Amino acid sequence: MIPQEDMSGCAVACVAALLGESYTQALLHFEHPEYASLRGYYAKEVVDALHHAGIEAELKYVKPYMRQEIEKLGTIVFCERDPAYPNGHYLLKTTQGWMNPWANFPSMTVRAAVQDGLPSRPQYAIFSRV
Repeated sequence: MIPQEDMSGCAVACVAALLGESYTQALLHFEHPEYASLRGYYAKEVVDALHHAGIEAELKYVKPYMRQEIEKLGTIVFCERDPAYPNGHYLLKTTQGWMNPWANFPSMTVRAAVQDGLPSRPQYAIFSRV
């Protein structure tokens, strides 16, 4: 499990965990590393970071019928904004469940954890071939 190290670094932490890299190493795959502390990343930018790392990835808008498809190991999901995560949040599907890079939000002592479900409705899914 990789905790996010920046306020808006959940995508970076998910990419790091997927690639088996550190947060710092994964940040190098993003064209604009400064976005991790500023605005976060759009799903297309996460796909681009995976491509930079040599991973094939495909972005899809999540439809209700895709619920089982997003449960595939290695899927990165962006959950829509809600009271728990006001800016939305990325999680990674692992063998243990969903890796949440800031499971104890809004605590400033960031802790990653695995959870059974998603915190809100999945909006985008990034499917990779790792």
